[in-house]
Amino acid sequence: MKSSLPRTPSSSVPVRSAPPRAPRVPRAAANDADTLAERAEAEKWLTAFVTTRDEALRERLILHHAPLVRYLAVRFANRGVPLEDLLQVGTIGLIRALDRYDPTHAAKFITYAVPTITGEIKRYFRDHNWHVKAPRRLRELNLSLMAVRDEIQRETGNLPSVAELADRVGVGEEQALAAMEVGTAYCAETLQSAFGVDATGAERWSERLGETDGDFEAVEMRQAIEHALDCLNPRLRRLVELRYFDDQSQSDVARLFGISQMQVSRLERQALEQLRGNLRSVVD
Repeated sequence: MKSSLPRTPSSSVPVRSAPPRAPRVPRAAANDADTLAERAEAEKWLTAFVTTRDEALRERLILHHAPLVRYLAVRFANRGVPLEDLLQVGTIGLIRALDRYDPTHAAKFITYAVPTITGEIKRYFRDHNWHVKAPRRLRELNLSLMAVRDEIQRETGNLPSVAELADRVGVGEEQALAAMEVGTAYCAETLQSAFGVDATGAERWSERLGETDGDFEAVEMRQAIEHALDCLNPRLRRLVELRYFDDQSQSDVARLFGISQMQVSRLERQALEQLRGNLRSVVD
């Protein structure tokens, strides 16, 4: 049985539409936008600094380019210099780049700053951190060889040979070897530093040092005593040997010699006086 109730047309029912959603901005795009905004702001600071040389703008530019300094300094890490020292040297290079930058000669500040910072770090390695001074030509060649070594290792995954390094730099193998030997004079190790493949539980250099052997003095003294004993007559020498080498008492010696203990005491004093005299002559 059909219902007699009239149907309401669908068009008469009000429909609530959802509010339009804002489009999602990818995180990478947002970060890129922030980076572009920061770069644009830094360009404004740089333009103003070139004109005014304002110290506050200089500080802002130094802080803004600090990640660049760290990136360049890390490339020179693990060469015997703490990373903090490299960051300080790189910051000095950044400051010099800011002070010398001329927008009429360089299109971008980064183009000028990167070689300036890198050059400052290389100069520090070349001039200030060698524990043993070596010829400047070999020091510079050593730094070039180390940079080429890292480059070839990144390309091939293997350490290059001396011939490969010399060929890449354009020098002879003997000259390359001489420069590599100079590198050993770059950083001296302390006696407390560890060595070995794994330095965590390795032996220390101080453990390889020799110590004064007390037996050397004992050998000299033994020879002097032997010479002094040879100067005694057989009876006195035998008495000294029994008393001081065999640890016999005076009564035991008296019984062996068939004399009284008083006589043994008198002979012992006589033997010791002769020994002292003989030892003085040996020492003098």
